[in-house]
Amino acid sequence: KLQQEMGGAASYFTAVVEEVTDLENVTMYRQLEDDYVEQISKIEDIESDHGQIELSNILKELRVALAEIPGVGDKLVYTSLPWEGLPRDAAKQVKKEVYSLAKDELSLTVTKEELEYGLRFNIGNYFILATILLKHDRNLKEMRERLVPSEIEEDDFWFNYFYQIENIKKDLGLQNMLLPLE
Repeated sequence: KLQQEMGGAASYFTAVVEEVTDLENVTMYRQLEDDYVEQISKIEDIESDHGQIELSNILKELRVALAEIPGVGDKLVYTSLPWEGLPRDAAKQVKKEVYSLAKDELSLTVTKEELEYGLRFNIGNYFILATILLKHDRNLKEMRERLVPSEIEEDDFWFNYFYQIENIKKDLGLQNMLLPLE
């Protein structure tokens, strides 16, 4: 169901596996993604302690499985929530601000020309994380449904969303992936 909400998995996965010429590995990757996205979508209360443990276990399995696919395992696929691995206070602040993003239509509809920094972005690298965040944040799901495609294209929506997350980290003095504009 979440894959359908994201516009179908195949177009996003192509970005990750476009350099892989072995059709068997591409097929394995797509099946793996399908299976794990389905498992994530079945977590009833992802915010509960049990839901967090379940998600953590699924993601650990996914990371191991991705690493084992020749030609795909070395591609960058983001599977960690933006606040994972941060000190408690920073994690709490990042989580709070990430959740507020889903209510900020202006931040999610900016054009790249309006941005202060650059970000290397490929939706294929973020597909699983986007799926998890849609599950975590009902407001994000509603905002995406309202904006895509009537106001903004799917890839631009997700670029803006992940750009803003990196900007939150930068503003808090945390490691981030923003790049100076050239």
